[in-house]
Amino acid sequence: MGGTFLRDLWFHRVDGVQVETVVTDAALVTVKARSTAGQAACPACGVVSARVHSHYLRRLTDSAVGGRRTVVELRVRRFRCQERACARATFVEQVDGLTFRYGRRSSGLHQVLQRLAVMLAGRAGARLAKTLQAAASRSTLAESPETPRTVLDRKSLPRSMRTASGTPPAGPHGPLRKMAAHSAARIEAPDG
Repeated sequence: MGGTFLRDLWFHRVDGVQVETVVTDAALVTVKARSTAGQAACPACGVVSARVHSHYLRRLTDSAVGGRRTVVELRVRRFRCQERACARATFVEQVDGLTFRYGRRSSGLHQVLQRLAVMLAGRAGARLAKTLQAAASRSTLAESPETPRTVLDRKSLPRSMRTASGTPPAGPHGPLRKMAAHSAARIEAPDG
């Protein structure tokens, strides 16, 4: 397969990534790629740096291809911030449309799981995610910030989040804290 075809197949919305090899077996597709951007902006101060500190391999789970799990092994670089007053000495480049900070999934798969959490959440969402070769636990889906808490039933919540009344705990760290801020903007007084 040609390099241009593979790049278009996996990274059609991503600039600055070069596919080096694709390894397939019965259950897994591994895409080995690297970032090609010459510089990156520090997330703390915004100063652009081209000074490379080091590099490492980042493994991202991506959407399944042909019923096979897909893993992107992306070689990314750690840059030195050029601003002496910046609190960050080094930072890792992020590839727009593919990676996000601390993410172990590609941005595309992350969006799919967020939508799945909104529609199904809990056990049903976890079963569908497994069918899509994008395994995510029910806890992961239930704790997604986009999951509307009003549609969650007692059984869809992880045991640690259940109460006798069937509603999630509303403490300062509970999931209803997130819901209060989100749904307060949507509630409007009736016209009268």
